[in-house]
Amino acid sequence: MQGTTKKTSGRKVQENNHTRCMNAAMPTWNSLTNYEFHHLGRIWFCWSNDVIVTKLHMSAQVITCAIQIPSTGEQFICSAIYAFNTVGERMTLWEELRGTKAAYRHLKLPWIILGDFNATLSSSEHSRAMDYER
Repeated sequence: MQGTTKKTSGRKVQENNHTRCMNAAMPTWNSLTNYEFHHLGRIWFCWSNDVIVTKLHMSAQVITCAIQIPSTGEQFICSAIYAFNTVGERMTLWEELRGTKAAYRHLKLPWIILGDFNATLSSSEHSRAMDYER
């Protein structure tokens, strides 16, 4: 059986289409993107109007914000990650996370770190294991 299979883990939206996509999918929400640090805008940080978001740090691999929920008084820090594929490139991400910890520890807020770290336990878990250094 012949054929071609294409697997995509996410859609890539060009910067000039960001607003159109947001208006179509989440018209009343706000967003931060990291297009100024990476041409693919790898991270979209989106939130509803009942949440207050303050940008703390942004780069090609992470967007970190302080989150405040006025209705409950809850506050926390959130880092959204989309790590680069190679170990060497990810070293920058770890330095940035250490810097975030040092810069904002005085706030004494909970910190959630979520996203795609592009790390696997074994090369068999990676679709293109031979393409990346381990």
